[in-house]
Amino acid sequence: MIRLIVILTLSVVLSACYKSERSEINVNTTFGQELVDLKKALDSGAIDQQQYKKMLNRISKRRLKLDLDDVEDS
Repeated sequence: MIRLIVILTLSVVLSACYKSERSEINVNTTFGQELVDLKKALDSGAIDQQQYKKMLNRISKRRLKLDLDDVEDS
């Protein structure tokens, strides 16, 4: 009986820890500001050239996707 109570208690506690919804982060910076910040990170040595190119690619792809979404909505 105690084993059953422990199992039920653990299942309730663990299920409360699980979040099934995907979290979304909204960024309110402009494309230009992201590029300026990225360049500053490269120039200051916070990131290397390889990281810079990878992040620049991500920013550009995200911007292109937003631009294409705007065209589709028109």
